[in-house]
Amino acid sequence: MPKLADEALEARRREIIAAAIRCFARSGLHATTMRDIFREAGLSAGAVYNYYQSKDEIVAAVVDANSDASLAVLSDLGDGPVSPDAFMGLIDAFLDDLPAAGADGRARMAQLIAAEAAVSPALGGRVREKRAAIRALAARRVAALKPGAAEDERERLLAFVFHLYEGMLTSVALGESVDVKGMRAMIDHVIAGWPERRPA
Repeated sequence: MPKLADEALEARRREIIAAAIRCFARSGLHATTMRDIFREAGLSAGAVYNYYQSKDEIVAAVVDANSDASLAVLSDLGDGPVSPDAFMGLIDAFLDDLPAAGADGRARMAQLIAAEAAVSPALGGRVREKRAAIRALAARRVAALKPGAAEDERERLLAFVFHLYEGMLTSVALGESVDVKGMRAMIDHVIAGWPERRPA
């Protein structure tokens, strides 16, 4: 029974977070009120306050939930050697999610959080901590992909993939057309020729 209760509590948390993301994506962080979130979730104020005491707590929970989802995808590869196909499968998981992220508000939410993190020390610290954890795990996957590559070469590949994905996420948030298939082909091309062969 306790396990079922825990699952129900977690499901309710996810429900509140999803409702908050829709509100934030529609109206922005500052214009959205707790009342808006209650209404969107179809819950009473008391029901929501049982989980989150403020809008700031909900924003922090969104950061955690999105980061945990990314870490879970990265963790699926395990700690052994990583083949190019497996690595591209990992990238596909993120690229394939872009349309859904645009539809459910997560893409817009990512931009709102980035902007707020730039001016809020508390939120900025949390976002940087989560990003560092994601990059550290992604770096391990890159190292497992090409163990013989120098650290600076691995860092360049990691930065390329991260920045390209974040740019695509921004375009999705703005409602712009994104050539996911073409961008995947570019990533595949870069990985196939990486690390660069340098003249002796």
